[in-house]
Amino acid sequence: MRRFVKNHENINDPKVWMGYGLLEGWFSIIGNTALFFVKFFIGLSINSISLIADSFHTLSDTLTSVVVVLGFKMSAKAPDKEHPFGHGRIEPISSIIIAVLLGVVGATFMYESVNRLIGIINHTAKPLEFNAYAAIAIGLSVVFKEAMARFSINLGKMINSQALRADAWHHRSDAVASLFVLIAIIAAKFNAPWLDPIMGIGVSALILKVGIDVLRESSQIILGRVNEDEVAKIEKIVKGISGCEGAHRIAVHDYGLTKVVSMHIEVSENVSFDESHAVADGVEKRIAEEMGNNVIAVVHVDPKSAPSDDVAETVIKIILGENGVMGAHKIHVLGGKKRMMIFHIFVDPKMTVEASHKITGSLKAKIRRIFNGDVTIHVEPCEKKCGECISSASSCPVRAEAARLRKK
Repeated sequence: MRRFVKNHENINDPKVWMGYGLLEGWFSIIGNTALFFVKFFIGLSINSISLIADSFHTLSDTLTSVVVVLGFKMSAKAPDKEHPFGHGRIEPISSIIIAVLLGVVGATFMYESVNRLIGIINHTAKPLEFNAYAAIAIGLSVVFKEAMARFSINLGKMINSQALRADAWHHRSDAVASLFVLIAIIAAKFNAPWLDPIMGIGVSALILKVGIDVLRESSQIILGRVNEDEVAKIEKIVKGISGCEGAHRIAVHDYGLTKVVSMHIEVSENVSFDESHAVADGVEKRIAEEMGNNVIAVVHVDPKSAPSDDVAETVIKIILGENGVMGAHKIHVLGGKKRMMIFHIFVDPKMTVEASHKITGSLKAKIRRIFNGDVTIHVEPCEKKCGECISSASSCPVRAEAARLRKK
């Protein structure tokens, strides 16, 4: 890699990232073109129609590699006035194009395989003749194309590129197509022509599935799917920063090389503006340190306070009076333009998600009658951490059992 990509270890650098994509793309274009000429001229020399047809299928694979090259070049363009976060989302768009091409390949293989099977059953299919030279040429083609597929997969994993992984599967589909031709030639020698279309149907279904998976994954990136792992990592980072008492409304916007994190952090209502600004700066810097300089954090500060005594008392009564709630903790109110109350409730670990959803809906409706603002409720399974739990013997069977034992 060192010879082909400068600073190859710094994959977050747009130029390095593009270098990996261009390396795979040009390697594929050159490899497919060379393989086309080899297959084509061997096919002409031995008068093998199947080998000549397979050579043009290999040549068609250069189209997806051209899409990769163009996609990476456009994705690595610097941000501009209309695209302040860069052009990184072009990369998943190129993946979608390749996914569609994979679907076309899979559907074509399926159609040809089914037609060939019907022809064999009806004795209308033209039988293939065994040719050792064609078999060797196609066998070498299968090995070469699978090697190209693995090379593309490895590069795709290194830079987390869906486009390269999709192109790898296009290489693999060509290897499969060549393998079908090889099986058909060998099967002709052993009088088993049905083997080729049966395997063709199975692998066609696999290629179609891969195309659908790539299409779904790439579409989700563009649509802004929530990455739970990234959100959890950000929550963990925030917990270690002095002065930051929590975070909510965390969103990660994926622009390819650049990611923008928008979030609200919670600080004590008693800290000064300077202190809260310093905490926000600390959060932004720590996120950049932990997740990379290509991650931009935008932090909004919310003052955090405990609810007034009368509100707190009423809220606790509502929570503990709700059937199915064993206890609660971390009850606080966030200020700002729109107030928000956040708290955690404990429930039976065996409770269903549907039942817990009904409880949170009921609690929100009751609390909004006495609290003018949003209500956010986190549901946790009871782990018998009674020291941090607000509960009563009537709501919590753990406390009820403890009270019963004390009376003895």
